[in-house]
Amino acid sequence: MADKDDKLERILALEEKLTYVEQSYTELNKVAFEQHQKIAKLEDEVIALGQKLKEIEESGSGTLPHEKPPHY
Repeated sequence: MADKDDKLERILALEEKLTYVEQSYTELNKVAFEQHQKIAKLEDEVIALGQKLKEIEESGSGTLPHEKPPHY
């Protein structure tokens, strides 16, 4: 009888650990998905800023922040 109780306790302990692992997996998956969305948004912003910078350079209008004004 003690052997049966020991096995039952081990099964219950494994079920508890599995529940914890499933919960952790779900939370980590959610965080990874949110980070993926943020990274994609930042990539889009970098591309847009690069295009805007290229347009400024090609148009010749305005000065870039690292350029000195002509009177220096």
